[in-house]
Amino acid sequence: MNSVELSLQVLVDLKMVKILFLSFFAFVAQCCGVTQPIIRNTQAEGCIGDKCGMICSWEDVKLFPGETLLYRPGKCHKLYCTFGFDIRMTACSFDTSPVWIVKPGDARIVEGSNATVECKADGLPQPQVLWKKGVDVDSLLYTPPDKVWGLTEDDTNVRVENGTLIFENIQKANEGYYLCTAKNGIEPDISTIIYIYVRGYPKFSLEVKNQTARYGESAVLHCEATGDYPIDLRWYKDKVPLTYEAE
Repeated sequence: MNSVELSLQVLVDLKMVKILFLSFFAFVAQCCGVTQPIIRNTQAEGCIGDKCGMICSWEDVKLFPGETLLYRPGKCHKLYCTFGFDIRMTACSFDTSPVWIVKPGDARIVEGSNATVECKADGLPQPQVLWKKGVDVDSLLYTPPDKVWGLTEDDTNVRVENGTLIFENIQKANEGYYLCTAKNGIEPDISTIIYIYVRGYPKFSLEVKNQTARYGESAVLHCEATGDYPIDLRWYKDKVPLTYEAE
């Protein structure tokens, strides 16, 4: 087989345009003297105004001039470009801003229990996940950034591990607004504010006492309880629930 010595010139070493995580991007290469963005998901398979037929492969994905590649970040990617019998390889690594993997939301937790609230993000480099507690939304948004975790004496049962907020024996004092922020030095950072509700067990507010009533007369028994709504009060007689219609 006869061999043909050809070369593929790549402009600015496959210079990337603005790259966003899970966004479309293109790099610019030169094929047969024509500068052409290589994007994925179109029908074009050759250089504009030419028949040179350059083919590029991003890892296991084949790329053709005029196509767009949907990029998902990794530590290092290699681009293989072939033109005729000439093969060029360019190693590419680039940074992406954080995106949510697990975005936390408001949580309702029973007082005295253990609970976790996950906050996870991806990006390149790997984002750092920080938690901050505040009495209201404004205190979280405008607290100096060096105070990334507003611990108080009442928050000794809270810790953060790998971006996960962990409560042990959660108490009413732990209730409030929490801010989760993910940053890796590539803007924009991402953050979200959630509210942790701590549901307390109902407690009787009146001391229960035995009462004596004469046969045939009326008697009133009082039962009051405090706690988080809704509170459902029920009466039982001999372990059988009473209804309002019961005599």
